[in-house]
Amino acid sequence: MSQPWETILEKELTQPGRVVLLGVGNVKKGDDAAGSLCLTLIHSNFHGVRSDLLILQGGTVPESATGRIRAFKPSRVIIIDAALGGHPPGTIFIFDPQDISRDNLSTHHLPLSLLVKYFEASLECRVICLGIEPERVEAGQPVTAAVKQAIARLAERIVDILVRRPVAH
Repeated sequence: MSQPWETILEKELTQPGRVVLLGVGNVKKGDDAAGSLCLTLIHSNFHGVRSDLLILQGGTVPESATGRIRAFKPSRVIIIDAALGGHPPGTIFIFDPQDISRDNLSTHHLPLSLLVKYFEASLECRVICLGIEPERVEAGQPVTAAVKQAIARLAERIVDILVRRPVAH
């Protein structure tokens, strides 16, 4: 049985090393905004100054952040995005980067699977993908209640970990 996302997230955010939090998604397409909105919440609620943490908004072109990420030299990149996993809407889960290419939700200019492979190969870092199961991703639709709750829960959990357990330098 795999570990719950909370356990993996706690481990990844408290281990020594540099961490990038990267939010991905289209804020104009309903629940696809999940990753971007989650990063916005984290950024507005975490007021600590940490040299070992980089919080980036990737939007629909997360590949545009690769230069900043490479310069930061992270040991881990945590990507937060809406992802289809066959779960009830609003479910938070960790998905295998190898499964991303089969994810038909992609609204990104470059497939996320290629971005993950790039990070793993060129940065020699671990990539953890946190998904939030969407309910609807149509253009012009608002974010659903289930996904809003998941966004708030995930952001709160990340901020709590960062505040309680700062990464050792």
